Amino acid sequence: MTALAFCRREGIDAPLSFAQALGLKATKLCKDLEIRMGRVPDERWGAVNSYPVEVLRECLQSMTGGASC
Repeated sequence: MTALAFCRREGIDAPLSFAQALGLKATKLCKDLEIRMGRVPDERWGAVNSYPVEVLRECLQSMTGGASC
């Protein structure tokens, strides 16, 4: 799932900059833990990464004062 789609699904009112920051954190975590990311078409950027929902949840928690990502 993309970072922006995750925010929308979870009802998080997130500006594009927040979704981008979430995606960057998720990318770093996936690379650090050797978790496979996907690529999906995006009308704005051409293609964006997709991540496991668990990775996005963990990174969201770190951005909102929870566990570190």
